[in-house]
Amino acid sequence: MEIGIISDTHNNRADTEKAIGIFRKHRIKKVFHCGDMTDAYMLEYFKGFDFYFVKGNMDKDERMLEKKAEELGFNFFGELGELQIENKNIAICHGNDNEKMKHLIESKKYDYIFRGHTHSISDEMFNRTRVINPGGHAILRTTPKDRCICILNIESGEASFIRVD
Repeated sequence: MEIGIISDTHNNRADTEKAIGIFRKHRIKKVFHCGDMTDAYMLEYFKGFDFYFVKGNMDKDERMLEKKAEELGFNFFGELGELQIENKNIAICHGNDNEKMKHLIESKKYDYIFRGHTHSISDEMFNRTRVINPGGHAILRTTPKDRCICILNIESGEASFIRVD
């Protein structure tokens, strides 16, 4: 099963629309957003997906995110989501708290941790835990090389970082 991972869209409608187009082209059904959507109206772009997301440090109105997520049938976890897909334990968080990130990794509970916040792509192994950051889309803060999404095959572990141009 392939899933999509995106983060730090920061109300960037153009990049979000392009990312959605890539997910659809690849027939992605499940999409994970690692926070900093910024406004709840951005959730509308993810209609048609089995959508999971967390709150980022720039997502100030958590009540509106919860309300819109419920209206659209999305999975909103607050600051940390934990789930299992294809017998893989997954955590999703924004990643802005270094101590919490360290604790998640050191717990060795997860096969994958999806995170955002840095606006830089990364794919690292820590013991048995793979930590993936798909990059970001903030207009002023993200370099062109990091304007990416990630498509991850959960079974094989193959990850593709695709630029959103």
